[in-house]
Amino acid sequence: MITRACRPDAGGMERFSWELVYELTRDKKLSVTALAHRGSRRTSPLFVFTVIPRALMAAGQSDVIHLGDPILSLVGWLIKIILRKPVAVTVHGLDISYPNVLYQLYLKLFFRAFDLYLPISAHVASLLTARGIIGQNNVINPNTADRYYDPRLTRADLQRVLASQLSLQPDTRVLLTVGRLVKRKGHAWFVSEVLTKLPKSCIYLIAGNGPEREHIAQTAAAHGVAHRVFLLNQVSDTDLQILYNTVDAFVLPNLKITNDVEGFGLVLLEAALCQRLVLAANTDGIPDAIHHGQNGWLIPAADAAAWQAALRTLTPPPGARAYTQQQYVWPQAAKKYRQALLSLATRQTTVSKP
Repeated sequence: MITRACRPDAGGMERFSWELVYELTRDKKLSVTALAHRGSRRTSPLFVFTVIPRALMAAGQSDVIHLGDPILSLVGWLIKIILRKPVAVTVHGLDISYPNVLYQLYLKLFFRAFDLYLPISAHVASLLTARGIIGQNNVINPNTADRYYDPRLTRADLQRVLASQLSLQPDTRVLLTVGRLVKRKGHAWFVSEVLTKLPKSCIYLIAGNGPEREHIAQTAAAHGVAHRVFLLNQVSDTDLQILYNTVDAFVLPNLKITNDVEGFGLVLLEAALCQRLVLAANTDGIPDAIHHGQNGWLIPAADAAAWQAALRTLTPPPGARAYTQQQYVWPQAAKKYRQALLSLATRQTTVSKP
């Protein structure tokens, strides 16, 4: 397995790769060699080239090779050409839609050579179909570790996290979004079109970093709600656990942005597992993570009135945590990956026999 991350505290795509490697290495019937990038996202392109010698050596001793995402296509292409080993690749969405001319040329040269494509949602599968990749596609939704739920946490714990920024009142209603601050996440839209219409007791916490940070802050100031919007930056795992278990609602108000895809939304599962009210935009791959009325509610994207009404009236679906555990918690996804990869290796062995 070749992946661009080995840290459990990385972003959603990287965290999924880390957890998949962890789950597969726990299987005593498998021998798993993992080659993982240990640096920052900015050095990922360099990793594509530096890992090639190790990847070729490891692939020579392997039955099947799995790439964590299409950025590693060159590595997989070389393994196919030189060693003729079967290669599978997980596809997350933005890793094939990213609108950079050179990157799209790179994909055109090296991405179409593989034996199995594993899109993380039906929407990502449709992106592959649009590229003419139709045959060996197998949708496997990401799962997540149930590591944040702690019903012992209270608003007193949340107050300690927020002590330097505000004092919570008994009637304060706390909304939370977790993730990278990019336009498709809809933070600024939510501030201007939804938060401004909600009761003044509602505040909005945003955990994460990204290029939209300044725009979000400017939007809040322009609409007179800067005192109700709190940009928390990247929070620790301990603080994230407190947030997940003590806020009133988790919101993911994504917008439909051309070539900027939300492939799935692992944070939605994490919030649902913590028994929060989860509201998510019904766009891109999000409906694969949130099943309406089961572990959260899907709200029409960019429909301000619908979001306002939902936040005033909806409560968590009964049994949301149990449903999410049943549908999305490891090792279910690891079993599907194991079956898909072993099946690919078996097919290759059968074809290779004289």
